Amino acid sequence: MDFDTSDSESENFSKDLFERISKSKSFPLKAKSFRIFYNSKSPILNILPLIDSGKLEELEFHGLKKGLDFSEISKMDQWKSAKTLQISNFVKNVPVESLIHFNLIKMDLFEVSLEMILSLKEAFLRSPHMMNYEISFRKSDAEEHLVELFGEDFELESFWYFGIPDDLENVISFGFGSNFIVFERILRNIVPIGARTL
Repeated sequence: MDFDTSDSESENFSKDLFERISKSKSFPLKAKSFRIFYNSKSPILNILPLIDSGKLEELEFHGLKKGLDFSEISKMDQWKSAKTLQISNFVKNVPVESLIHFNLIKMDLFEVSLEMILSLKEAFLRSPHMMNYEISFRKSDAEEHLVELFGEDFELESFWYFGIPDDLENVISFGFGSNFIVFERILRNIVPIGARTL
């Protein structure tokens, strides 16, 4: 289900839509995916509650503004029940604990902290449903600490590999670039020759 609320008139439309649908027999709306183009968070807060959280699997948020605060949105039932997440345009205030139920993530976050990276690494090691997280960022305090924490990266490519307790077939691959991080669950036999598994 797609919504474009990126202009000012659409914001009023989203409030009207919420009122009409929430009173209708078709409430909540049954949809596997939800995609919205927005200019502020109020259309998201007005429209997302209309979707049946029990059916929803995919969320996509495409913002025209950078730096939107997602703390309220990340507490919604629809957020908590979805399995894949895509967010563009560098949002703020998305707690790590609100991300770890997703299988797949591709998102732009304003800031990625060292604490967030360590929390995601631990969550990936514990949670077999977490498959691939690609997070672009504007700001990070992590780069200078990674070698200190994980040792030298493989062939100076800023990749590290972590063994998963009680799993001999898979490892967690972690990559750090100048403006992105990637966590991925991969088969152990595709780890490059010579790379250490931590």
